[in-house]
Amino acid sequence: MEGEGALVDIEDPLVVTALQHLHGFDLCQDPDRPGVVWHGTAGQGEWYHSPDDISGGLTRWEAKCALYDEDPQGWIRTVREQARASMQVEEEE
Repeated sequence: MEGEGALVDIEDPLVVTALQHLHGFDLCQDPDRPGVVWHGTAGQGEWYHSPDDISGGLTRWEAKCALYDEDPQGWIRTVREQARASMQVEEEE
C-alpha cells in the first residue's frame, strides 16, 4: 500500500516485492483438502512451496535487485513497459 494510510513508506520497490512474496513461503496445505492453504509451521501440513521453489524465487529476486541497483530508473521503465504489454495482451484476448 502506498501513500496516505500506508503503514510504512518503502522507497525501494524491490523491498516491497520481497515483502509481497516472502509471506507466501510459509504456506502449508492439507493433502486431504486440495486448495486449502494457510500460513503455518513445519508439522501443520505439507509445505505448499518446495525448497527448490523458494530457492528459485530468491535467486530471481536477487537478480532483479542487481538489475535495479545498476539502473533504478531503467528498471522502473522496463517494469512499466512489461506491465503495459501484459495489459495489452489481456485486452486483445
